[in-house]
Amino acid sequence: MTEPLPTIGTTHPDPPATENLAISLVGRGLAAIKHKEIGSLVKQDALYRQARDIYNQKTDYGFIYRFKVELLPTADQIQKDPLLLQLQPFYDLIKQLSEIFYIFQQLADEGYGKAYFSLARMYWGGKGIKQNIGQSNYYSCLAFKWCYANKNEDDPEIWTDLGWMYQNGRGVDQDHKQAGYWYSKAAKQGDARAQSNLGRMYQHGQGVEQDENRALMCYFKAAEQGQAKAQYNLGWMFDSERDRSNIKGHCIAQDNERSLSWYRKAANQDHSQAQYRLGLMYAKGQGVKQNDKQAVSWYRKAAEQGDADAQYNLGWMYANGFGIEKDNHHAVFWYSEAAEQGHTDAQNILVKLGINWQES
Repeated sequence: MTEPLPTIGTTHPDPPATENLAISLVGRGLAAIKHKEIGSLVKQDALYRQARDIYNQKTDYGFIYRFKVELLPTADQIQKDPLLLQLQPFYDLIKQLSEIFYIFQQLADEGYGKAYFSLARMYWGGKGIKQNIGQSNYYSCLAFKWCYANKNEDDPEIWTDLGWMYQNGRGVDQDHKQAGYWYSKAAKQGDARAQSNLGRMYQHGQGVEQDENRALMCYFKAAEQGQAKAQYNLGWMFDSERDRSNIKGHCIAQDNERSLSWYRKAANQDHSQAQYRLGLMYAKGQGVKQNDKQAVSWYRKAAEQGDADAQYNLGWMYANGFGIEKDNHHAVFWYSEAAEQGHTDAQNILVKLGINWQES
């Protein structure tokens, strides 16, 4: 695991022409930053960094799309149904993301270019705000123009954001080779998010030849820095539940004990998907002694963060009295929470029970 990260070489041509409005706004934003007093810029940097770190942690670097304001109950609903208090951490998280959104918006309005990328992602996923695809596309254009204009700055975060936009075709035409180039450039500077994203490209053969060894190496370098997403990805790489049928060439062998270890590291950082997988492993006795109480405990941690799979499994545990006292009322509550997020198994169970999950 000590060998250097792989290099992805490619050219990086001038970006394609997009809306003139975006170009002019980026120009004004750059000028605004250049002419601000350094004290003001330092304050902007500090405010942005604080907000971005929370955003990255709470949304798994923007990959979790379940923090919608529409899911917030009213105070009256909470008073009528004390069960809703179990989701207080989830509601607090949505409110926190709403506050972070306004920080990014304020910074963007002041011409602070790094905020464009985060705004684009928050608008796309509806994280703490109502989804707005038009606004997301608008800020994606601004974000790409700003990041590309500043690509020569020694700032791996800018390169990683560029890589993500190329990879996902946001603000620029999709180009996996360009994505790999910018991720590789940032990864060599030690950027954990770039290392993790580069690992994912190697794992799935996206823009590069599929190579699980290189994927593992990239994930490991990010995980060593404590990045929960990379730790989760390492857990999944070793998980015996992973479908290995379509993997070309060398395949990482299953090792549930190592999988459990990496899931636990991520779960202890409140990574909800890792908490859910950890619950599954305890429920099945996969890499650890079977323990329904531990399964319930980890399902609950993930469910309280709004993870629909965990909510469904927690409901099932209540319904069947595994690891916890049987309680149909709690079972229906958790099934309903999962159903509202589109979990089809939860919806089907509620229909069989004769419950309209949209009104439960």
